[in-house]
Amino acid sequence: MAGPVVSDEKIAEIFAKVPIEEAKNAKLHHLGVRVKNPEASLDFYRTIFGMRLQWKADSPDHKMTVYFVGYGTADAKADVSQLFEWNYPSIELIHIWGSESQPDLKFASGNTKPTGFSHMHIQVPDVYAFAKRAESLGFKFVKKPDEGNPKGMSVIQDPDGYHIEVMSEFVPAPGEKNPEMYNDMFKF
Repeated sequence: MAGPVVSDEKIAEIFAKVPIEEAKNAKLHHLGVRVKNPEASLDFYRTIFGMRLQWKADSPDHKMTVYFVGYGTADAKADVSQLFEWNYPSIELIHIWGSESQPDLKFASGNTKPTGFSHMHIQVPDVYAFAKRAESLGFKFVKKPDEGNPKGMSVIQDPDGYHIEVMSEFVPAPGEKNPEMYNDMFKF
């Protein structure tokens, strides 16, 4: 079995480099995923994660609609010039017009072939309460909080098969260590 491809020394060398000045204050703005049924996807992210519609735009030239969802306070009807003024990450749901009527169309979620993208991660106040609610609403789990390892982590699947890892938010008090779950997560 193969081991790590990049040595710890090489990682240290890479991250010792000074980032280019133009990227000094960079931040993650959004992650874009293709969706087949925007109504189901919008309902999923609203119902399960409490996200709000941040912005929506139809693009007749590209035959698509984009929906930005997240936790910010942007106005869904705002001018496009305001789109990149946000200070919080969002998920861009990209709907290619007509894809909803293609029964065999499946997007590469990264968890089946072809692989690549793996998952998103969202923290909630209580992963167990979250899982109970999501299960009562009939949403599909890949892993419930007490199944397998690590305990206390859930993975739910959105309508297009993308995996969303869900864990309880943990903010350590001064001097407090991470819960054992986090320490055990990367012991193989």
